[in-house]
Amino acid sequence: MHASHDPLHAALADSDELRAVLDKIRNLRAKINDPRSQASAPRNLSEPRSQATDAHNLSEPHSQVSDAHNLSEPRSQATDAHNLSEPHSQVSDPPDLSEPPSRTSSPREFASEPHGEVSEPRTVLSESRANIVGALQAPVSFRVTAPALAVALRAVDGLEAAVDRALEAVTDSPAHLEGEFVGTFGFAGTDLVAAVSALTTALVHLAELGTARLHRLLDANLTGLNRQLSESPGLHAGMATVHKRAVGVTHRLRRFAVPALSGAIETSLGQEDVQSFGFEAAECLDEVITGLREVLACELLAVVQAGRLGGPVTLPEFDALLPPGTADRPWGRDIDTIVGRLAER
Repeated sequence: MHASHDPLHAALADSDELRAVLDKIRNLRAKINDPRSQASAPRNLSEPRSQATDAHNLSEPHSQVSDAHNLSEPRSQATDAHNLSEPHSQVSDPPDLSEPPSRTSSPREFASEPHGEVSEPRTVLSESRANIVGALQAPVSFRVTAPALAVALRAVDGLEAAVDRALEAVTDSPAHLEGEFVGTFGFAGTDLVAAVSALTTALVHLAELGTARLHRLLDANLTGLNRQLSESPGLHAGMATVHKRAVGVTHRLRRFAVPALSGAIETSLGQEDVQSFGFEAAECLDEVITGLREVLACELLAVVQAGRLGGPVTLPEFDALLPPGTADRPWGRDIDTIVGRLAER
């Protein structure tokens, strides 16, 4: 039987149910390939069954010859429909399998196809896990990263468009830019603040995805590498502390995702009874950009560690910046080094 490319859970290797299915397939295949079975002719259904050969004829008294279920007498070779050690009679002969199998997936038809020998469960598992480790699909955090990046890029475009609208609008609240007054819509920054808050939220979501992906990289069932990307699991913590740093940063960033437009408070005796809080929105965006860069540095460090433990080497630029080896060390220094390189871009 050819091993499926669909990965199976490792626990199935010791499953009694799986072994029972494989044993049945082996027995069916042995029965079909038995030359004595091939020589037997199928039973002619147009002729009535005799009392001597019909093991299930309940309309006549059971004789010692025809009663296949009489346990008080020894079974005869002619009437025992379940005796596979002797040539098959017309009653016990299996259906004719010379015709091409239909598109159904019964165990009998599967066994009759030229799959070769039935593999042991662990052989099937090892072959199926050769190309894919652990799961049929990558975790959601990996598969939604591209759409999340697209949302962030659209938010950047939206902010740039809002800036252009604010600078080109003609109102009675001018701005002094480069030695001259320019009419702006500056007395109400609703459009600008909404665009800034949208970008801030999109970047916080990217930080959350990065933290989730980093956690998945610590799972040996997903990567096939050491647990927690540790040089020696149990002795070294590996990237566990790096992930916890990313968790702390991401948790802090969530408070900055609250839209700055919410929570207006009256001032100036009611003349300025609504504010857009543009400066606060800009400060939140700056905090999120800094935090996202830190989370990304944690994830890049884990990817470098994975490459050094036997995974694919995909970040040689950052690998060259870090000290050699995979043993535990003060990972914060490595994170600061990566953050510095990211800030230069």
